[in-house]
Amino acid sequence: MRNIFCLLLALMTANAVNAGVITTMDFETGYDPTFNISGLYGRTDAVGTNGYNVLSTYTSSNYVGYTYGQAGSEVKFTSVTENFDLLELSMIGAWGSQTATLIGYQGAVAAYTQDVSINRFSVDNLLLGWSDLTAFSFVTGNDYVNQPGHTCCGGASTMQIAFDNIVIERGAIQAVPEPSALALLGLGLAGLARISHEEGSMRKEEAA
Repeated sequence: MRNIFCLLLALMTANAVNAGVITTMDFETGYDPTFNISGLYGRTDAVGTNGYNVLSTYTSSNYVGYTYGQAGSEVKFTSVTENFDLLELSMIGAWGSQTATLIGYQGAVAAYTQDVSINRFSVDNLLLGWSDLTAFSFVTGNDYVNQPGHTCCGGASTMQIAFDNIVIERGAIQAVPEPSALALLGLGLAGLARISHEEGSMRKEEAA
């Protein structure tokens, strides 16, 4: 009976998720044309003793993306095609530490928010799984601290967040079980209940 029930459940949930097309935004040849980017941002080859270099080594990239600006400034990636799922990305502080904020938008609504404590010495690889987004953004923290050994600029211009290997999925479909599948499961459960009842009656007769 257990095997029959498992078979019915498998039939009902088969193809519950139809995988979409997964792409990785890695900035090697520029910016992803399926996104409109707003705010203060750039793309750089990772050289020198800084977070850019640490991140590029981690992701095996020559180029990474970054934000710059005062505390609270936001760099936003808005899809110009269909909605998408944000699966994963890597980020680091370029010159110092801060509590950066990553936001996932569904229209005008900030549907997902995650604060990340970053510094220039170690990469944060975020496994997100945020679904049905129209945009996502990086927001500069208000607790920035220059770290020893930084070799660039000074003040607000060093409040940079570097990021790379942004993994996007488009076209994934969360399928809803069809009424016929639900009816099949109901009939199967009813049949299992009947079989269980009959087996119980037979055991009582044998015992008598």
